Amino acid sequence: MSGVAFELNTYDLDFQQSIVGGGRNRVVWGLGRRHHDYDIVNTPGLSFAPPSRTLELTNVFAQDVIALGHRLELTAGVKFEENSYSGWSTLPDLRLSWAPNEHALVWGAASRAIRAPTPLDVDVEERVGDVLFLTGNADFRTEKVDAYEIGYRSQPSGSFSWSFSTFYDDYDDLRTVEPAVGGFTPLRWDNLMEGHTYGAEFWANIQVTSWWRLSPGLRSLTKRLRFSEGASTLLGTEQAGNDPRFRAQLKSTMVFERWSVDAMLRHVAELPSPANPAYTELSARVAWRASQKLELALSGFNVLDDRHSEYALPTARDIPRSIYAEARWTF
Repeated sequence: MSGVAFELNTYDLDFQQSIVGGGRNRVVWGLGRRHHDYDIVNTPGLSFAPPSRTLELTNVFAQDVIALGHRLELTAGVKFEENSYSGWSTLPDLRLSWAPNEHALVWGAASRAIRAPTPLDVDVEERVGDVLFLTGNADFRTEKVDAYEIGYRSQPSGSFSWSFSTFYDDYDDLRTVEPAVGGFTPLRWDNLMEGHTYGAEFWANIQVTSWWRLSPGLRSLTKRLRFSEGASTLLGTEQAGNDPRFRAQLKSTMVFERWSVDAMLRHVAELPSPANPAYTELSARVAWRASQKLELALSGFNVLDDRHSEYALPTARDIPRSIYAEARWTF
């Protein structure tokens, strides 16, 4: 935690029960309690007030998987979650799946998730010299997302399977940084950003031969975030993350009697703000099993360039090419 030492003790208690009723319902319900005790050793630049807390997280949940008909299934669930900072939240989840045949599945889902406040949101105090530069917010709210997804998965043959899905996520009460009333410092956290993201995902597995498998995949992401009324717009919506609009990868796996060759080619589109160029990199591993107990391997990471940038910050370092030799003995 950026130079701050801390001690954390966590205790968990969970209960879960499954019930099958009438051949049409599969019910799971349960509850849990998590107890955190922590002590933080503050520094002159970064501290927490108070430096010690006891935090509790309680959850109660129930889910029913309902057979609606031949190959049609509805999953309905809800979780009630309570934390020490923001009280109770209701997290519903609804999923519908249909198998038109034994080789395919169509599904849709709608659910809500949250990011509960943490000591970094509520208790933090950051100083520059003797000046209090950033402070937490005792009224910080949970960040919320309502997530929607539709997808299709198919395995038309034993050597080929694929999946495609689209998603839409609606966000509210995202964390922002705001200036002090009537001045600038100390800055404080608030919840004055909202918006949505959407995109699509695709993956496949292709068994080219008995010894060679290819696994392509890609993901697109579009973000449309905006500030809520009263926000200062300080730092822009980029403070909620700097994500590429497109990622693609191709994994190759070859397995012979004593040799195995694995390779991963990936492409990441440019980052918008702070700007960072797109890059394409390759990682690979060649292994030879000399005996039942001994395996020798050579691995290379980011082998297409001497080094490349993955994030444009003054403190960020370029990722170098690296090569490792490995000997593994199994007893």
